[in-house]
Amino acid sequence: MNLNGRSELNSPMEEDTVVDPTKSPENGPIRYVMKNGDQVLHTKDGAHFVRPDGGVVLWTADDKIIATFPKVLRLEIRSLAEVVGHEISEVNGRTKHVFLFRGNGILGCSFARGDPFVEVNCLSLFFEYDEVSHVMTATHARGVKPFSVSSVKNIPDAADLFSHDIQTAVGMTTHFLRYHKGIDYQYAYNERGDVIENAGQMMRVPEDRDGNSLV
Repeated sequence: MNLNGRSELNSPMEEDTVVDPTKSPENGPIRYVMKNGDQVLHTKDGAHFVRPDGGVVLWTADDKIIATFPKVLRLEIRSLAEVVGHEISEVNGRTKHVFLFRGNGILGCSFARGDPFVEVNCLSLFFEYDEVSHVMTATHARGVKPFSVSSVKNIPDAADLFSHDIQTAVGMTTHFLRYHKGIDYQYAYNERGDVIENAGQMMRVPEDRDGNSLV
């Protein structure tokens, strides 16, 4: 599933139907089944996708996307330069991350100890989801162009982060990241997109996100 534009669906009426959720169906609500098994209800309010794995995507008529994917094995953020805020908390035995993107996109994920799956929630974000690997990649907020930087740094696995501070001063933004796998990373760029620092080093014995040693 790639929510960067229209959705190509198979319907009982036509073999290949292109549905634009921002446009009301001409003959009232219609149900479709996508090639990947997603069931879709398209109404004047938008399109409601229900996935075989329990995921739900609501694409509204005013072009907002609200999505929940309960069984993601890895959540990647393509560019740190899109992230302007990040909170990490422990609630009811689950670790929760909330990322705020430029343009007010929101990405949340949570997971429980011992559970390989991450539940992902997002609002008004472009993202890609690989049906085979169960990897989701968040790119940028809808309605804004990605911030152009001279060297892109990603977050390869959001659930591997246990600390992330963002500081902005004198036209420069710096991200300080600490990963369970032992690496501390520092990434800095100015308001023109010039990358000032992009370096990491191994600082601790690598662990998985449950605290088990990987060596």
